[in-house]
Amino acid sequence: MAIYLTRAQIEEQYPISKRLLEKLASLGGGPRFYMPAKIALYRLDEFEAWIESAPCGGGDIDANARRRPQQGRKNRATSASDGSKEGPRSERNGRTKSLCPSAFSRLNTKL
Repeated sequence: MAIYLTRAQIEEQYPISKRLLEKLASLGGGPRFYMPAKIALYRLDEFEAWIESAPCGGGDIDANARRRPQQGRKNRATSASDGSKEGPRSERNGRTKSLCPSAFSRLNTKL
């Protein structure tokens, strides 16, 4: 017979919070669960298989399971969609609008 655990029981036995399990379930991820009533139940063997399906370092990790190195992020303030540098501008309704100078900017003449 299969062993079922509630989210509270999982939180007591594993370093995974009830809130994280609720969030993963609402997003359509996380371990498979069953709701025969108003409480979520997790099969112990399926829950442990879910944990073991996401190794993160050490041991023998399949080369295909390794994550790709992150590409450098573009600076949104200086990168346009075509790759040219335009400076601090924002695009609204198809028009390009300059941003206001700050109170301490050299462009502010009221100082």
